[in-house]
Amino acid sequence: MPVSKEEKSNQDEFLSPVEERHIDYVLEEEFSVNPDFLRFFLEQARLTAGDQSRIVGCTEESDCIAVRSATTAKGETDLLVKYGANSGALPTAILIEDKIRAGFQPDQAKRYRERGDEGKGQEWAQYWTCLVAHAKYSAEKGDFDAIVSLEALHGYFAMKTDERSRFRTRVLEQTIRKFEAIGIQSVNPGMTRFRAMYSAECAKVLEPERWVYDKARDAWWDDTWFFFRGTVWPKGVQIRHQARTGRIDLILPVSDPAPLYEVVKQWVARYPHGSVPRIDVVPVGRSKYAFQIDVPKIVDFSFDAEPPEFEHFFAAIDFLAGLYEKSSDLLPEALRAKGEKASLSQEDRDLRALRAMLLGFMRSTVICLGTEMPYPLPDLRLLTGSIPEKDRYFASPGLMGGFFLELREDEKHNRYVISEYSSRQWGSFSVRHKITPSEVIALSEGA
Repeated sequence: MPVSKEEKSNQDEFLSPVEERHIDYVLEEEFSVNPDFLRFFLEQARLTAGDQSRIVGCTEESDCIAVRSATTAKGETDLLVKYGANSGALPTAILIEDKIRAGFQPDQAKRYRERGDEGKGQEWAQYWTCLVAHAKYSAEKGDFDAIVSLEALHGYFAMKTDERSRFRTRVLEQTIRKFEAIGIQSVNPGMTRFRAMYSAECAKVLEPERWVYDKARDAWWDDTWFFFRGTVWPKGVQIRHQARTGRIDLILPVSDPAPLYEVVKQWVARYPHGSVPRIDVVPVGRSKYAFQIDVPKIVDFSFDAEPPEFEHFFAAIDFLAGLYEKSSDLLPEALRAKGEKASLSQEDRDLRALRAMLLGFMRSTVICLGTEMPYPLPDLRLLTGSIPEKDRYFASPGLMGGFFLELREDEKHNRYVISEYSSRQWGSFSVRHKITPSEVIALSEGA
């Protein structure tokens, strides 16, 4: 029965993320319980085999068994299949390597052959090696005897009408799309180093009880997106840093952008003379929208590249988090940061809103002047008058000056920050502002 676009979208929303091990599970079950699948698999392998005589057939497929993650002293085989053990004879073995996007490891096909040779005459009479991957891997299958494509597997299950096969069809569709979105991923030393550097900076700056962020891992050449999520944010709300294009998005699973435009309108009204950092509302995929702000692009991810100015990124992340937390009452009920509010004291909520306004003000100032954010970013609790002035001064690289900050209270115990930024870059000048959790007020104008 055909699946409508709406049904397909709903199915995709609830499918688990696909990894190579999920293909292992699908193959293991099919080989073990479906004799027809072995016949199909042998036919597909012969189409791509360099030497078709290695793809050994059999007269009885019902004795086929499969084992995932078969490990010997020579290494690990993703899926080991044995078939054709008639009248007590040794079976034929297929040593299968699954790939969705990963590149080939050094001598990977050779090591599969070594494992096949190791078991020959003891566990199996003969063997052949097979790569299960996207069809575009076929040019790089190397010394594997054959390749059975994900597309061929998808076609096999798509011809069937039972629910189990329909589920497998959707999993394979998702797997193919995952490959086509990025392509083959070979581990890149420069990008791997960069992601480790970024993760280390996150550990220094982001509070672990408040944030979940990407940890260091092996990365491929263009693995340049980084994700952040508040620990108590509703499902689907996250921040995405597109490092190469210089954009940071606060993504919300909302199909109507109208509430987001209202949030932007209210925030713009809180800053004097249009000094609020520019916030765009942009679509993300088919059913999401995001607040988006620009940050400096990263163009060099090579192993020897200089570290970027992380202060820009964390200022933008903190600003968007504050924007969301303070304005979530304007969003649909399911997206409001109720858990966040319930878990914080009123004092913490006020300080967080105040810090978001301060960082937005500082960021718009340095962008306007063509300079850089101070680093590390200010901790509001350390800005009171009892703290030495030198510890409340935040120099901005390139400004020939910086921000002198002080946290104060009015007669009603409402907290605010007095900011005085100065520069000697175009002649000496300083400008004072009062920053509250809801607005920025100019107290004096500079040159």
